[in-house]
Amino acid sequence: MKNITIFGGSGFVGGSFYDFFSQKKNLGNLNLISRTVKSKFKKKENINLIQFDLEKNIGEKLPANSDIVYYAVDNTDYSLYSKTIDEKPSEKILNFTQICKNFYKKSKIIFVSSGAVYGYFDQKKKLHENEIFRDIKEVAENKKYYVQNKRNVEKVFNLLGEQGFEVSIARCFTFIGPRIPLDKHFLIGNLLKNFVENKNISVDSNKQVVRSYMYWQDMVRWLLDMEKTCSIKCPIFNIGSDKEINIDEILNTFQEIGSKITKRKNINEELDYYVPNISKIQNNLSLSYEKSFKINLINTINELKNIK
Repeated sequence: MKNITIFGGSGFVGGSFYDFFSQKKNLGNLNLISRTVKSKFKKKENINLIQFDLEKNIGEKLPANSDIVYYAVDNTDYSLYSKTIDEKPSEKILNFTQICKNFYKKSKIIFVSSGAVYGYFDQKKKLHENEIFRDIKEVAENKKYYVQNKRNVEKVFNLLGEQGFEVSIARCFTFIGPRIPLDKHFLIGNLLKNFVENKNISVDSNKQVVRSYMYWQDMVRWLLDMEKTCSIKCPIFNIGSDKEINIDEILNTFQEIGSKITKRKNINEELDYYVPNISKIQNNLSLSYEKSFKINLINTINELKNIK
């Protein structure tokens, strides 16, 4: 039985853990911490909801100890991503490191980072952990702040390792699940939104769009197992599906399950080759996923209907 804490517990990662622990109560206790967590979820026997503003460093009492601590803090408002690029760590991560020093010296600490740190990538190869970051100038304008912020936090986690903490970094790619933002900025979220609202789907791209989509339950299982990777050397792992799926396959799948595909219009998205090389984490932890994209997509749609 584990005691698990997630800072940034009201987003996609926190929500997915909430659903997972709601279904599997023998896993242990889950602490979800964020400014808005109590407005997003209902308290359950094995799940604690703790309202805390990490930026201001104020709020309810934090758990005194935890087996695993996840840092999944992010700004979900895309309008914030156009801020001036700053290579200094944010107040949130600085406050988090102090909290770790006060409460979580013996915990395994994992940063849920993003594959977006690699930057815009259109080469037809799977992104590997040793890939050199692309220049921030090459990142889509509305994502530069987001990408730089993730890179800044990764540097801080490396410093935590140098200070003796057992840490690890999970660079997460694209997912499907009931907590995915149904938002025009996310290709799959945009398509899912149109589907559940019974609207026609219209998509176009001037080049081949290649993505991978990992199911939310696999993501949670992999992140839970990542405690075994934590060390002062701060290892980095890609997390996601390495099964390539292009835009036509995605649209065909939606069409097969009842969506109406009509005319195609250009959409403002950064659509590039975005598939992870996951051999490192599979070799280290022997992790796998079993279901196809189509099955996972159908499951996601059914779960979305239930969540609403």
